[in-house]
Amino acid sequence: MTNEDTTDFDEHFAKISSYIVDTLHGVPLEMTEDEKEQFRIQVISNQYAERLLSEAEKTETYRGLSKIDILHTVSIPQLARTIPLKGLNLSLEKYRMPDGVIIEVESSSHYLGSFSEKNDSSTNWIEKIMEGVGIH
Repeated sequence: MTNEDTTDFDEHFAKISSYIVDTLHGVPLEMTEDEKEQFRIQVISNQYAERLLSEAEKTETYRGLSKIDILHTVSIPQLARTIPLKGLNLSLEKYRMPDGVIIEVESSSHYLGSFSEKNDSSTNWIEKIMEGVGIH
């Protein structure tokens, strides 16, 4: 991935983040600040997941990849220190590969995701996807 690609990617999601913050004024008042932040985090996390999935599906190897669930693994206070977006590690998300292998994806603003086959952290799936997408 070039610096230009990374910058474009970060700018795109920074805009999404700003929009989410701006629209939180419309969130029901009975939500606590922590709940509002969690809502924002979930929306951003889903945006990253959708981007990752759409890029992965452009490759022959990963066509048919499907998201099966989301596991949030970072607490709100930890995330609050990483906003806005630079170095943001939102969650681990599970995906089922076309061949049935389940992988976990760590969402981040610096790359599309850090892939590892479940129980095998030595496999780097993102490099294969990046090669297929043509982003280095």
